[in-house]
Amino acid sequence: MRSRVGARFITSVVAFGLCAELLALAAYYVDTGALLYTHRKTYPAPLPTPDDRLVVREAVHPYFGFTHTPGTPFEIPESLRAAGTTAPRLQTNNFGFVSPHDYPLPKTREDEVIIGMFGGSVGVWFCQLGAPRLVERLQQHPYFRNKALVPLCFSHEGYKQPQHALVLAYFLSLGQPFDLVINIDGFNDVALAAVNTERGLASSMPSVQHMDPLVNVSGLAAVPSRMPAPGDAR
Repeated sequence: MRSRVGARFITSVVAFGLCAELLALAAYYVDTGALLYTHRKTYPAPLPTPDDRLVVREAVHPYFGFTHTPGTPFEIPESLRAAGTTAPRLQTNNFGFVSPHDYPLPKTREDEVIIGMFGGSVGVWFCQLGAPRLVERLQQHPYFRNKALVPLCFSHEGYKQPQHALVLAYFLSLGQPFDLVINIDGFNDVALAAVNTERGLASSMPSVQHMDPLVNVSGLAAVPSRMPAPGDAR
């Protein structure tokens, strides 16, 4: 009697398993049009290198707060180009600034004059649109007339003081020579500093509008140096 019950139980389990397998095969065939045992479902191939998997073009910088990742394309909008001209292919250099030169850039000739341009987004556009005219006007001056002027861009969107000064000090410490430094600031120092203050962050810290997305992507806890609350112990 027990053997018959056991045989029926085993038969039922086998039959259930067979039916479940057949149903699964039928569902897979309806979904893919192929049999499970002979079909290998294809998936999009992963990107080959970590660099190709970057989804942001900004990076946290230990001294500047944030910067572009090297090799990020930079395009001048058609509305800002001179009529009939084409925009050169630009990208960020080894430090994330829009420049055809990697930094630091040493002098190669005694008559070179290296011009460093520092600022926020206005500084970035001045580097690309205003620097050629600046060089042209300076060369009209007797002091610069027979010299090779080399403008270098150290501006980045969203930068405000003291970032400009920190960038300058950083590259001076690396041995970058400067003969002339142009600093363009004012707007970000007021507008973005006010946003920081509204968020409870020190106004001197990098722009929270630029740092927050990077913090969210990187998983960092928070932007440091929060403003002390009234009555906090010092």
